Amino acid sequence: MAGLEIELKAGLTASDSAKVARRLKRLTGEEGRRIALAAIYFDTADRRLSADGIAFRIRREGRRLVQTVKAGRSQLGGFHAVREANAPVGRATPDLAAVSDAALRERLTGLIAGEGLAARFETRVSRRLWQIPHAHGLVEVALDRGAIRAGGRQDPVSEVEFELLGGSPEALFAVARSLIGDVPADLSIPNKAARGEALAEGVAWRPSVTAGRPTPPESGMSGEEAWRAAIAASAAAVAANLAMLHRFDDPEGPHQLRVALRRLRAAERLHRPLLAGPVSEELAATARDLGRLIAPLRDSDVLTAEMQAVADDALSLSLRQANTAVRAETRSALLAAGATGFAIRLIELAAVGGWRPGERRADRPAGALSARVLTRLWKRAARLGDRLSTLSDADRHEFRKLLKKIRYSIDISPVEFRQKPFLNALKKLQEDLGTLNDIAVLEGWAPAPEADAEPGFADARARLLQVARGKGDLALGRACRHWRGLRAEVRPWEAWRGLSRHRERNR
Repeated sequence: MAGLEIELKAGLTASDSAKVARRLKRLTGEEGRRIALAAIYFDTADRRLSADGIAFRIRREGRRLVQTVKAGRSQLGGFHAVREANAPVGRATPDLAAVSDAALRERLTGLIAGEGLAARFETRVSRRLWQIPHAHGLVEVALDRGAIRAGGRQDPVSEVEFELLGGSPEALFAVARSLIGDVPADLSIPNKAARGEALAEGVAWRPSVTAGRPTPPESGMSGEEAWRAAIAASAAAVAANLAMLHRFDDPEGPHQLRVALRRLRAAERLHRPLLAGPVSEELAATARDLGRLIAPLRDSDVLTAEMQAVADDALSLSLRQANTAVRAETRSALLAAGATGFAIRLIELAAVGGWRPGERRADRPAGALSARVLTRLWKRAARLGDRLSTLSDADRHEFRKLLKKIRYSIDISPVEFRQKPFLNALKKLQEDLGTLNDIAVLEGWAPAPEADAEPGFADARARLLQVARGKGDLALGRACRHWRGLRAEVRPWEAWRGLSRHRERNR
């Protein structure tokens, strides 16, 4: 039988898997149907199927053997949509004749070209299944525990899968949010076939920090096309970096998560005329609120590292302990705020849509949307920048935030907006303002009562402040000079508008 498989996967710790199982039991009154799954994945010696995006497996499901071929996979984070052809078979040997999809069978025959298929890796999983009815469809929830095995290596499996059995994908995402929206689930997890291929090559898959810098829209791209690219990049980056923040202590996780949320806010701001009002409000408010929850951890990561460089052993230990406490508080706060549920929502918007208003609005060129927002941001920034030498700390901070919004907006604007002279001048000014901001943050930083009370804390902070203020005395002067330099550069959005008018006149 051939068809389209639509599912959402998420990695879980053992304790979170047990928590989800308890929720499913309360919801359905059932323990879940248990089934043992043992699958062998096949490929040619030179991995032609994998290179062509095809997974070929034979799986023992209880007492029966099922051959499955999957192809044409579309993936975004843990969301997968793939065409699959299933057929019962009598033995664990690949049988091309059993592939019911004629086009897929022909494609396989051409790829294999008479060469045999050999076992590449295997999976052994204990699965529990529940079916959850929803107003918009029927969803099967599977909790998997087991391992992927290849070449004497093993990669543990602990994940939840939500598969749409019928109805709208809206049901899939709604059920997922209700069950794992407040759980530190890893929504960046690939499918077992991809993990098995990596393991066969000697590398077990692990979550990683994702910069998530979107590819700038091409010249002439429509606003809707640009938005789809931006929301997809944001969804993937938020999912990956949220998993990193929960699973590891690497400071890059929270840093890149904040950056991803800022880019998401910039994308919402640029494309707001195309979006349904409630969607715009949801994205802007939630991204802002989550970013604020992460800010104390980012400050703690940066300042702890700086202060440890001048601290004695006792103070260094207290600072590490304080940083660990801030990390734990941030993780708890993100879970309470439904950060995982928001990541699922972003994947839903990127993968299946639902962001258009009820009465569809006319599309606009991506460049026009960018120029509209950047013009407004620049006017606000210029009013403050022209008084930079006399600004209060609060106004200077607002000026710095406006410049960040301009930079993130340019990042997701058409390629014509990425003018190096302007961006280089903007970067210099941002570095100066960052130096001044570091002083204010360091002056107000209180890591924890235990660290504050350490005899060397006041001295270590005084030494850092002395160095920072020395830089700050020069930074304000440089910032004023660099602002004048930025003021003199051609602004990319104005150049784009001039080019657009020229094109219109010459049509």
